[in-house]
Amino acid sequence: MRRTLLIAGLLLCSCFGLSLVCAESIEYPDLVGTWTGISSGYNAEDDMFYNETLDMTYTMIIAEQQGRVLKGKMEVSEEFYQGNFTFSGIIDHEMTTIFFAEKGTGMDIVHIVSPTEIEFIGLDLENGSSMAVQFIKEE
Repeated sequence: MRRTLLIAGLLLCSCFGLSLVCAESIEYPDLVGTWTGISSGYNAEDDMFYNETLDMTYTMIIAEQQGRVLKGKMEVSEEFYQGNFTFSGIIDHEMTTIFFAEKGTGMDIVHIVSPTEIEFIGLDLENGSSMAVQFIKEE
């Protein structure tokens, strides 16, 4: 009888402890805000490699975030090109990588370097171009 009570007590304590662990809230990185960046990459259309010496301006605005899910827009501009697109994204369970889905052009992988720095890897699936942009969060 004592053994049964001891086992029941241990099971009860472990279930209670497990429920406390599950009740903890997960802290998601706060990515809402304006981010600016410089890039390097390859443009398949022009068969050209490029780097941050090109005068391209990148602005990414993460307008809304609900837990792991976020949405926003990216603006790219230089002397002969102006572009912008919208995206949605989701943060992985380890809180280190974000996967973006771009409307009509491809997917992007974003690594969270620190609370104020991310590395954006863009993969244009339509024409085989790729780029990496170092973004810094504006305060």
